[in-house]
Amino acid sequence: MVVVSFLLLDDGDFTYSLDLARYLVHNTANEKHYQLIATGIDRKDQLVTKYKDSPFVLQQLQSISSSTSNNLSVHIVHGVNAIMIKRLMTNCGNKKTKAEAVARAADIVIFNHPRPQKKNMVCCVHPSE
Repeated sequence: MVVVSFLLLDDGDFTYSLDLARYLVHNTANEKHYQLIATGIDRKDQLVTKYKDSPFVLQQLQSISSSTSNNLSVHIVHGVNAIMIKRLMTNCGNKKTKAEAVARAADIVIFNHPRPQKKNMVCCVHPSE
């Protein structure tokens, strides 16, 4: 079975991750398995305080992941600073960092930063090997 992994960086309230998970479950062929690694900068307690619907969204993501009838697993990681991961990847040169290993292990990386600090923010895309 083919596994396709997504790394979703900086999904503030995790609604993008939930929409993508629902799409993958209902609109894709079953010969592939999908893995979503959804990250957000806030700790879980901060998330619940900041976004009133976050407990429902997180529960829905866990429910989709725990269903045995679909082809998707979801991993939620709180407290991830996506800007720092990008900087580590850009500045690492030939050194292998943990951030680089995580990002390079994903087939598709989606950076959901809502307010880029620079006008011409450039993201690097690595070719599949």
